[in-house]
Amino acid sequence: MKTTKLLALLPALFFIHASYAQDRSPITLSTPYPEAGKKIAITYNTTGTALNGKDSLKARVYYIDNKNFPVDEIALKQNGRLWHGEVTITDSTKAFVVKVLRDTIIDNNKGKGYVYVIYNGQKAIRGAYGAKAYIYQIGKPVGVTADMAEATAAYEKEIELYSNKKSVKTPNYALMLRSSDPAKRDIANKAIDSLAKSGTEVNMFLAITLLRSERKNELADSLTAIGKEKYPNGNIAMTALQNEFYATTDLAKKDSIYQLYSKNSHAVKFATQHMIALLAFGYLKADNMGKYHQYKKQITYSADLNLMFNNTAYFYAVSGKHLPEAEELSKETVDSITAQVNHPVSKSFQTANEIKAGNMQLLDICTDTYTYILYKEGKNYAEALKIEAPVWERNKLNAGITENYASLLIANGDYTKATEIIEVIVKSGKATTVLKDALKKCYLHKNGNDNGFDEYMAQLNAVSAQNAKESLVKQMINIPAPAFTLKDLDGNPVSLASLKGKTVIVDFWATWCGPCKASMPGMQIAVNKYKSDPNVKFLFIDVWENGDNYLPKVKKFIGDNKYTFDVLVDEKDQSGQQAKVISQFKVDGIPTKFIIDGKGNIRFKHVGYDGSDDAVVSVVSSMIDMAKM
Repeated sequence: MKTTKLLALLPALFFIHASYAQDRSPITLSTPYPEAGKKIAITYNTTGTALNGKDSLKARVYYIDNKNFPVDEIALKQNGRLWHGEVTITDSTKAFVVKVLRDTIIDNNKGKGYVYVIYNGQKAIRGAYGAKAYIYQIGKPVGVTADMAEATAAYEKEIELYSNKKSVKTPNYALMLRSSDPAKRDIANKAIDSLAKSGTEVNMFLAITLLRSERKNELADSLTAIGKEKYPNGNIAMTALQNEFYATTDLAKKDSIYQLYSKNSHAVKFATQHMIALLAFGYLKADNMGKYHQYKKQITYSADLNLMFNNTAYFYAVSGKHLPEAEELSKETVDSITAQVNHPVSKSFQTANEIKAGNMQLLDICTDTYTYILYKEGKNYAEALKIEAPVWERNKLNAGITENYASLLIANGDYTKATEIIEVIVKSGKATTVLKDALKKCYLHKNGNDNGFDEYMAQLNAVSAQNAKESLVKQMINIPAPAFTLKDLDGNPVSLASLKGKTVIVDFWATWCGPCKASMPGMQIAVNKYKSDPNVKFLFIDVWENGDNYLPKVKKFIGDNKYTFDVLVDEKDQSGQQAKVISQFKVDGIPTKFIIDGKGNIRFKHVGYDGSDDAVVSVVSSMIDMAKM
């Protein structure tokens, strides 16, 4: 598989009508002052919600404890339009979020979340509103929409309640730094200065983190140097070593940095294991098998390294090198993930069931890699096919998995089945060059020659085009596109308004984004296809790059790949992120493409990579042609 893009309650208590809740909220708690370590009852009224008339409702409760962030999932018991459940709040909780759901239908209070703080008696405990602020900062992991205004208001409430005592335990100066209020930013900057001069490592570390978030890297570097000298074995020094390790591409230098890092007894276990894995796979790539085996045997904690294991194994499978080592890595990965699927454990912000579902997806990816390696080694094709079959059954429209399954079918002499599954992929518009070649091989096996193959492919492609059109009709929208003016790589301004009358494709991307880069060869084909059409314009807007000096990196990436793209560079927003225009388009993830018609209205929004160059071209072409109508 290609590198990934790249998861019962006791019967309810008797509820009295005097239960407490937010005004008009569908959720009612049995007390207006929930306390940590105590049981509360929850009532949910479906009237007027998206869950009205649905069955088998569940509630998820996300606990903000500033440490483990556990989640409870509880089945609700129905009584007419009311659903009841109860839960015991964890001892260290400071605030919590409730959302109600039925499969993919979720009530999260229209993105605001049903958020509650923890009390002691009738007063919010220290850190309760700070935890609420954190909820609105992180947003998505707890099922709400990030909202800096709500976060700031909650943080200010925390200060109001406890400013007459010691300073708030975890001051959220980052919120004030991102505020448009100069007074708040000034308070935060003075606080950072005070933290930096405090002399304690915890405060200095926080100051360094905040300085880097404000792109004040020279000040952060200076304070880091002081911290390393004063606390040579502390977090500041260890974090600096980690950064040096990941920044260098010199394998020998990585090794020497790791030797220094690993001598520290406070080094983070996962960070150490991650470093060992990178060294092992670096030496494998360098064909230094002695060093590879030396570090490989030191990897003792692999659960969080499974994706790295899989990607490394797949890399060597494609290259045809070190196949025995690739098989060993892949098998270890499959075994590790299988154990996690069989014994799922809840992690931060995720229930055990969510963890299991995510690991099932990862298991399919890694099993596909394993059978691909067996195929490349020419091992038992029948056994590999048996292992791959259930993976394909769960992922029938995945082009990469279908490539592998079709190859194994052909290797086992089942050309008929291979033809059937490839035809489905072609009709879905996701065919790859490998699948088309495999289909031709099947055609030749059946007919003895390729007479009529082109006509046969044309018929399949016609079905694909029709299916795509029918699907896209349902996705069409018609909303005004945000106006913008950005500079291209040569510093020339380009405005959306200047392109009125043209169909404009806006593609948000970044140099570090795997799915973005995977889609670009297909986008180049699409650009070439429409280059003679004066009424079609492609704009590739670079966003969310790391650091400050990213323009040379962007130029190099485009130049190295010989892309003939019109690239614009997004500007920084108030928080200092390179995200001004992408925020106006309300984009959560990249790549995201918008197709804008000649009147300046967005007709399509398309998120993600479609799996193959042909699929990218097919989808983009269909959207362009429909937007031009």
